Formats: sequence, structure tokens, C-alpha cells
Amino acid sequence: MGISRLGYNRCTGHAGITNHYSTAEVAVCAVNAGADIVLMPLETQASIKALQHAVDDGIIKEERVMHAEEHRRFAESVLKKNSDASIVDQPAHALLALRAADKAISLEGNQSLLPLVQFKHVGVFAVIDEKESDTATTFFRYLAEATEMNIDFGYIDGTIEERDLAGLNEGVHNAECIVFVFFTTAVAFRNSIPGFEYVPGVMNRLSENKKRIVIACGSPYGISELSADLRINTFSDTIPSIAALVLRLIGRIPG
Repeated sequence: MGISRLGYNRCTGHAGITNHYSTAEVAVCAVNAGADIVLMPLETQASIKALQHAVDDGIIKEERVMHAEEHRRFAESVLKKNSDASIVDQPAHALLALRAADKAISLEGNQSLLPLVQFKHVGVFAVIDEKESDTATTFFRYLAEATEMNIDFGYIDGTIEERDLAGLNEGVHNAECIVFVFFTTAVAFRNSIPGFEYVPGVMNRLSENKKRIVIACGSPYGISELSADLRINTFSDTIPSIAALVLRLIGRIPG
């Protein structure tokens, strides 16, 4: 995973973006959407000039530029620190990856819902397809080992049978907060979760009258419109990202 989120606007095949916007417009939109770097624009000089004008005119806010600069300085300091290393220090590299993963996490909404340890009972459901079950299981194990609180875990998708859904609902009847973690990869904006169109209904059943947290471990595309009191994006489902997410959920910061 990268230290910064990257905007890639060279569309191949369908050219879904550049059919509707100029390269310069795409560059400005990418930065305003959170990208720290615009990779390989079709018209490099036009993109540079557009970004310069957008900053001068206030279309791109100063704090957005400063945030990107903070990421650049962090990356530079890491490279300098490790440039002379002749032996790989595995613990140090693992900690570096964890810190980078933590910096990539974004939160939107009611952040007072964290840490989860403030609640007596929490339900956590992985919304998956079969290919992602191992990653979800790893996440469950990390979270269970990191806290002694009362947590009910479960796997769901849109094809869950009514009997099984009723059983899960009964299990989290007294839960104060429900967490839905999506483990999926978006392909051409089509979600790979079975019965995805029914997932919102399943989520409503399980989280009725409870606080709801929605987490995207990987691509947030296709689930950004699902209602949530708090939305968390990791932009990755690697081990460092899963570990960083667990630390966020329990209120700890990588050391």
C-alpha cells in the first residue's frame, strides 16, 4: 500500500472519465477528491497549469495542499531514514507499514462512536463474497484478540436466508452498535457480493435502532451511498491495513 492516496486518470479501454471531462478538469477533481498525486495525465502541462490556477483561485483549498505536502514529507523522511540500511529490519518495517496504513484511513461522520470499547455489546458483520472470507476471518481474529468486550461476529451477503438472518438479529438484539465491514473489490463499478441489491435491507434489519458503522476494507466504490453514522475507508485489505483498522476501532495508535 502507498503512503498517499493516488489519483490515476489515464483511462484505458472505456475511457469513462476522459470522455466527459478534460485532462485538466480531471486533475483538479482528483486532488479535491483526496488524491495527493495525479499519475500519468494525458496532457501533463495542461494538468500542471490547471492545478496551479485552481490553487491560485481557491478552487483547491490551501489545507488540501498542506495535507498532500504532509504526506510527501512523511514519505521523504521514511526514505532518508532507510536509504542506508543494508539489512532488512523486519519489526521496523512492519511498524512502518502499520503507521502508513493508519495514515491512509479516512473517517467521515460521528467519530464519537470510537473506540468500540465504550459499548457493552457490539455486533460486527463481514459483508463478503467467498474469495474474501480468509481476510474477514483474519480481521475477526485480530479484533477478538485485541479486546475483551462482548462482540458477536457474523458473515452476511444479500442471499442470506430468513432463518439465518433472524438468528443473527436475535444475537445482536441488545447490541448498542453494529459494524458492517465490506471485503470486496469493485470491477467496472459492479459489486461482487452475492445479492448486493438486498444488502441494504439486511443491514437495516440487523442495525435497526442502533448506531451503525460502515467500513470499506479495499475499494469504497459501490457502497459509499449506504447509510451510516460513521464511515471508515482503509483503501486496502492488506495485513497492515487490517491491523491499523483494529487499532483505530479500539482506540489505540500505532507506536
